[in-house]
Amino acid sequence: MYELLWFFGGALLYKLLAKLLRLYQLFAFFQDVQLQVLAMLKAASKDISTAIEIKHELLKATDMPLEDQEQLKQLDDVTHTVWKEASITHLIKCVPTPFKSTIKFNSWNDSVKYFNEVTQNRASTLTPHNNDK
Repeated sequence: MYELLWFFGGALLYKLLAKLLRLYQLFAFFQDVQLQVLAMLKAASKDISTAIEIKHELLKATDMPLEDQEQLKQLDDVTHTVWKEASITHLIKCVPTPFKSTIKFNSWNDSVKYFNEVTQNRASTLTPHNNDK
């Protein structure tokens, strides 16, 4: 009789541990996807900044008044800032409810800081330490 209880107890424990492991793997996968999305947004932002700089360099060669060029530059800067904040807001809105608690940022600056910290920590754990010297 006790053997039967041990058998079903072991089976139940196995099911519970397997579910917990799957849940952990799902959260780890989500964290990796989140970092990849942040890397993509960061790269897109850098490309947008480069395009804006090129645009303004080309505008200097035109006969557009400097005052208008400066207003256009300010407008581009504001638009880029709004795009960065909107991209993070939309990213957070798209996260499924069970994963909302894993988001550690609310703004563009927070997301860049979080991305840099996590990637730096991962890089330091993957880099072999040479203590033989």
